Amino acid sequence: MKRLAPVALLALAFVGCDADAEPGLLPGLMRDQPRVDAYERGPDGHPAGRVPPPGAVPRAPRPPQPSALELLELGRRVFGFACSPCHGYDGRGQGAVVVHGFPAPPSLHTPRLRAASDAALLEVVLHGRGKMPSYRALLRDPEPRAVVAYVRALQLSQRAPLSALTPVERARLERAR
Repeated sequence: MKRLAPVALLALAFVGCDADAEPGLLPGLMRDQPRVDAYERGPDGHPAGRVPPPGAVPRAPRPPQPSALELLELGRRVFGFACSPCHGYDGRGQGAVVVHGFPAPPSLHTPRLRAASDAALLEVVLHGRGKMPSYRALLRDPEPRAVVAYVRALQLSQRAPLSALTPVERARLERAR
Protein backbone atom coordinates (compact mmCIF):
# COMPACT_ATOMS: atom_id res chain seq x y z
CA MET A 1 0.00 0.00 0.00
CA LYS A 2 2.87 2.37 0.80
CA ARG A 3 4.20 1.93 -2.74
CA LEU A 4 0.83 2.86 -4.23
CA ALA A 5 0.60 6.29 -2.53
CA PRO A 6 3.35 7.96 -4.64
CA VAL A 7 1.89 6.48 -7.82
CA ALA A 8 -1.57 7.81 -6.91
CA LEU A 9 -0.15 11.29 -6.22
CA LEU A 10 1.69 11.23 -9.54
CA ALA A 11 -1.50 10.24 -11.35
CA LEU A 12 -3.41 13.09 -9.72
CA ALA A 13 -0.69 15.54 -10.78
CA PHE A 14 -1.04 14.48 -14.40
CA VAL A 15 -4.80 15.01 -14.33
CA GLY A 16 -4.12 18.77 -13.99
CA CYS A 17 -2.00 18.72 -17.16
CA ASP A 18 -4.69 17.30 -19.42
CA ALA A 19 -4.43 19.28 -22.66
CA ASP A 20 -7.97 18.32 -23.70
CA ALA A 21 -9.61 19.35 -20.41
CA GLU A 22 -12.42 21.83 -20.72
CA PRO A 23 -11.41 25.42 -19.76
CA GLY A 24 -12.68 26.37 -16.33
CA LEU A 25 -12.93 22.73 -15.16
CA LEU A 26 -9.45 22.75 -13.74
CA PRO A 27 -8.65 26.33 -12.74
CA GLY A 28 -5.05 27.38 -12.76
CA LEU A 29 -3.98 25.85 -16.05
CA MET A 30 -1.47 28.03 -17.88
CA ARG A 31 -3.70 28.39 -20.90
CA ASP A 32 -6.50 29.83 -18.71
CA GLN A 33 -4.35 32.53 -17.14
CA PRO A 34 -4.19 36.10 -18.47
CA ARG A 35 -1.41 36.82 -20.89
CA VAL A 36 0.36 40.12 -21.66
CA ASP A 37 2.55 40.72 -24.68
CA ALA A 38 5.83 42.57 -24.38
CA TYR A 39 5.48 46.37 -24.05
CA GLU A 40 1.80 46.07 -23.07
CA ARG A 41 0.55 47.04 -19.65
CA GLY A 42 -0.56 44.21 -17.42
CA PRO A 43 -3.72 44.14 -15.30
CA ASP A 44 -1.81 45.90 -12.48
CA GLY A 45 -0.98 48.82 -14.81
CA HIS A 46 2.75 48.10 -14.99
CA PRO A 47 4.61 47.29 -18.21
CA ALA A 48 4.80 43.54 -18.81
CA GLY A 49 7.63 41.93 -16.92
CA ARG A 50 8.39 45.08 -14.93
CA VAL A 51 6.68 44.60 -11.59
CA PRO A 52 8.12 46.96 -8.98
CA PRO A 53 9.79 45.37 -5.96
CA PRO A 54 7.73 44.96 -2.80
CA GLY A 55 7.53 48.15 -0.77
CA ALA A 56 8.30 50.43 -3.72
CA VAL A 57 6.54 53.79 -3.55
CA PRO A 58 4.90 54.83 -6.83
CA ARG A 59 5.89 58.22 -8.27
CA ALA A 60 3.05 60.65 -8.26
CA PRO A 61 2.41 62.42 -11.54
CA ARG A 62 3.53 66.07 -11.59
CA PRO A 63 0.67 68.41 -10.91
CA PRO A 64 -0.21 70.73 -13.76
CA GLN A 65 1.77 73.96 -13.68
CA PRO A 66 -0.25 77.12 -13.07
CA SER A 67 -0.71 79.73 -15.79
CA ALA A 68 1.10 83.07 -15.48
CA LEU A 69 -1.99 84.76 -14.06
CA GLU A 70 -2.56 81.93 -11.55
CA LEU A 71 1.13 82.11 -10.58
CA LEU A 72 0.87 85.85 -9.93
CA GLU A 73 -2.30 85.39 -7.87
CA LEU A 74 -0.63 82.66 -5.83
CA GLY A 75 2.42 84.91 -5.39
CA ARG A 76 0.21 87.78 -4.19
CA ARG A 77 -1.43 85.55 -1.58
CA VAL A 78 1.86 84.08 -0.34
CA PHE A 79 3.54 87.51 -0.33
CA GLY A 80 0.62 88.79 1.75
CA PHE A 81 1.12 86.32 4.60
CA ALA A 82 4.83 85.53 4.37
CA CYS A 83 6.54 88.71 3.12
CA SER A 84 4.31 91.69 3.87
CA PRO A 85 4.81 91.63 7.66
CA CYS A 86 8.37 92.86 7.03
CA HIS A 87 8.42 94.19 3.45
CA GLY A 88 4.92 95.74 3.51
CA TYR A 89 2.27 95.11 0.88
CA ASP A 90 4.01 97.49 -1.53
CA GLY A 91 7.47 95.92 -1.03
CA ARG A 92 9.07 99.15 0.26
CA GLY A 93 10.26 97.59 3.54
CA GLN A 94 7.81 99.28 5.91
CA GLY A 95 5.74 96.34 7.12
CA ALA A 96 3.96 95.91 10.43
CA VAL A 97 6.99 94.52 12.29
CA VAL A 98 9.08 97.54 11.25
CA VAL A 99 6.48 99.86 12.76
CA HIS A 100 6.92 97.94 16.04
CA GLY A 101 10.72 98.27 16.15
CA PHE A 102 12.10 95.42 14.06
CA PRO A 103 14.92 96.49 11.69
CA ALA A 104 13.63 97.47 8.26
CA PRO A 105 14.42 95.06 5.42
CA PRO A 106 15.63 96.50 2.13
CA SER A 107 13.02 97.87 -0.23
CA LEU A 108 12.34 95.45 -3.08
CA HIS A 109 12.41 98.46 -5.42
CA THR A 110 16.11 99.32 -5.02
CA PRO A 111 18.23 99.16 -8.16
CA ARG A 112 20.26 96.31 -6.63
CA LEU A 113 17.19 94.10 -6.09
CA ARG A 114 15.63 95.05 -9.43
CA ALA A 115 18.88 93.96 -11.10
CA ALA A 116 19.10 90.70 -9.12
CA SER A 117 18.35 87.55 -11.07
CA ASP A 118 15.24 85.49 -10.42
CA ALA A 119 17.52 82.70 -9.19
CA ALA A 120 19.09 85.05 -6.63
CA LEU A 121 15.66 86.13 -5.35
CA LEU A 122 14.54 82.50 -5.19
CA GLU A 123 17.68 81.65 -3.21
CA VAL A 124 16.82 84.33 -0.62
CA VAL A 125 13.20 83.15 -0.39
CA LEU A 126 14.26 79.54 0.15
CA HIS A 127 17.36 80.04 2.34
CA GLY A 128 16.96 83.49 3.87
CA ARG A 129 19.61 86.19 4.25
CA GLY A 130 20.59 88.44 7.14
CA LYS A 131 17.63 88.66 9.51
CA MET A 132 15.25 87.12 6.98
CA PRO A 133 14.53 83.47 7.82
CA SER A 134 14.38 80.61 5.36
CA TYR A 135 10.89 79.93 4.02
CA ARG A 136 11.81 76.55 2.54
CA ALA A 137 9.83 74.58 5.15
CA LEU A 138 6.80 76.87 4.90
CA LEU A 139 6.38 77.05 1.11
CA ARG A 140 5.60 74.22 -1.31
CA ASP A 141 6.20 74.11 -5.04
CA PRO A 142 5.32 76.38 -6.97
CA GLU A 143 4.91 78.97 -4.16
CA PRO A 144 8.56 80.16 -4.03
CA ARG A 145 8.53 80.81 -7.80
CA ALA A 146 5.18 82.53 -7.45
CA VAL A 147 6.62 84.92 -4.84
CA VAL A 148 9.50 85.81 -7.17
CA ALA A 149 7.04 86.41 -10.03
CA TYR A 150 4.92 88.63 -7.80
CA VAL A 151 7.98 90.61 -6.62
CA ARG A 152 8.85 91.20 -10.29
CA ALA A 153 5.28 92.40 -10.92
CA LEU A 154 5.52 94.72 -7.89
CA GLN A 155 8.80 96.13 -9.17
CA LEU A 156 7.36 96.68 -12.62
CA SER A 157 4.20 98.28 -11.25
CA GLN A 158 6.22 100.95 -9.42
CA ARG A 159 8.34 101.89 -12.43
CA ALA A 160 6.02 101.45 -15.38
CA PRO A 161 5.93 104.54 -17.63
CA LEU A 162 2.56 106.27 -18.06
CA SER A 163 2.85 105.64 -21.80
CA ALA A 164 2.52 101.89 -21.08
CA LEU A 165 -0.99 102.41 -19.68
CA THR A 166 -4.12 102.23 -21.78
CA PRO A 167 -6.27 105.41 -21.90
CA VAL A 168 -8.81 103.78 -19.57
CA GLU A 169 -6.10 102.90 -17.03
CA ARG A 170 -4.59 106.38 -17.30
CA ALA A 171 -8.02 107.99 -16.65
CA ARG A 172 -8.57 105.73 -13.63
CA LEU A 173 -5.14 106.74 -12.27
CA GLU A 174 -5.95 110.43 -12.74
CA ARG A 175 -9.26 110.01 -10.87
CA ALA A 176 -7.48 108.27 -7.99
CA ARG A 177 -5.14 111.24 -7.44
